Amino acid sequence: SYVILGHSERREYYGENSEILNRKMALAFENGLKPIYCVGEKLEEREAERHFEVVEAQIKEVLFNLNEEQMRNTVVAYEPVWAIGTGKTATSAQAQEIHAFIRKTLAEKFGELAQEITILYGGSCKPSNAPELFAQEDIDGGLIGGAALKAEDFIGIAKSYYSNTSSHKMDYIEVSVKIDPFKEEFADIVIAEIEELGFESYLTEAPYLKAYIPHQLFNEPNLKTKLWVLDSELFKVEYSLNYIKEQNWNAVWESAFEPVIVDNKCTVKASFHKGLPRTKYTIKIDPKMAFGTGHHQTTSLMIGMMLDMEKEIKGLNVLDMGCGTGILSILAAKMKAAIPVHAIDIDQTAVYSALENNYKNRVADKVKTLCGDASLLQSGKYDLILANINRNILLEDMSTYVRSMRPGGTLIVSGFYEEDIIMLRTQAQKCGLT
Repeated sequence: SYVILGHSERREYYGENSEILNRKMALAFENGLKPIYCVGEKLEEREAERHFEVVEAQIKEVLFNLNEEQMRNTVVAYEPVWAIGTGKTATSAQAQEIHAFIRKTLAEKFGELAQEITILYGGSCKPSNAPELFAQEDIDGGLIGGAALKAEDFIGIAKSYYSNTSSHKMDYIEVSVKIDPFKEEFADIVIAEIEELGFESYLTEAPYLKAYIPHQLFNEPNLKTKLWVLDSELFKVEYSLNYIKEQNWNAVWESAFEPVIVDNKCTVKASFHKGLPRTKYTIKIDPKMAFGTGHHQTTSLMIGMMLDMEKEIKGLNVLDMGCGTGILSILAAKMKAAIPVHAIDIDQTAVYSALENNYKNRVADKVKTLCGDASLLQSGKYDLILANINRNILLEDMSTYVRSMRPGGTLIVSGFYEEDIIMLRTQAQKCGLT
C-alpha cells in the first residue's frame, strides 16, 4: 500500500515541514507503507529561478535521511505547483529537466540506486500531454489528480503510459533466492509464498530460484517478511538483488522458451517455433512475463487430465481459475467446451497475455478472460472448474468454487504437494464434494 507525503497542499495549508515529514516517513516504513514523497516549487519560486534550489532542499532534508532499503521502497513525485490551476503549463522539456535533476540529486547520496527510483510527474497530466511526458527518459509515470475522476481521460492517460512502456519503463528487479538444500518442491514453496507480492515470472537455476518483478512494485520489507516465515528445518533461504534495465522481453523468452508436447496429443509452442511434429491440439502462446508456459509440472498434469477427459469436456461450461497465459482455457475451447469458456486471473499482466493468446489461437470469440479473484464467480454456473493455483488459495476459495458449480460438476485442482492432499480433501468434503 502507498501513502502520499509532502503534497503541496499539505505543505502550504497544514504547515508540513521537513521535520514533520521525516517523522511521517519513519511511521510509513514502520507500518509497511510505501511512501510517495512529493517535491515541487511554487510560481514565485519558479519565476525567481529558485526551482532547483527548492526541490534540492526538499530532497536532501528528508530523503537523504533514508537508508538504501528505504529509498528503494520510496516513490518520488514532482509537482510543479506553479503549473497547477494557474493557467500556465509545464512543457515536457521542463518536466524532464527537473526529473533529471531529481535523479542526479538522489545519486549524490544513493549512487546507482538513483536509476531504480520511480519518479512520477504530478502536474496537470492529461490525455493530450501524457504521450509526450511519458516519452521522457526520467519520467516514470504520473501521479494523476483530477483527470482520474473522468474515466475517459484516465483511460487515455493509461494508454499513453503503456504505449511508452516498451521503450524505457520495463525495468525489473531480479531476486535470486538461494535455497539450501535445493529441491524443486522447495522452490515451489517459495513461489507460492511470494507470488502475491507482484512477481511476474520465475526461473530455477539450482541452487537459486530467480524471481522477477517490475521495479516500481518491489517492496523489500515485504519480501523479507515472506522469506523469514519460510526459514525452517527443511531448508534455509537467503537472497540477493539485481537491477535489470529494459530488455526486449520477447527476445529473452524466444531464447529460453522450448516447446512442450504432452502425451503426443497437445503441443504448447511459441509463434516462432517452426517444423514441429503435428499433434491433435496445438496451442501458440507468447508468455512474456506471465506465468504458464506448460513447462511446469502442474500445468502439464492439468493438460494431461484434460486430454483424458476430452470426450466429456465437449459441451461443458468450463472455468479456468488462475488462468495465467490461458493455456487451459484455450485447450478447453479447442475441445469444444460450451461458449464462452471463462478464464480468470488476479494478475493484469497475465490477463493481457491470455487475451493476446486467445487471438493467436483463434478462440477470442470462445473465451472470456477477466481480471479478478473468486468473488467474480456466479452461483451454479460451471460443469468443470480447472484451478491450477496453490494450496492456500485452493483452501480459501474452495467453498466459492463449489457454490459456482452445477449439480454433478467436477473440480480439478493442482499446484500443491502430496502432503497437502489430506488437507485439501478434508476441505473438499466439508464443502460437499466427493
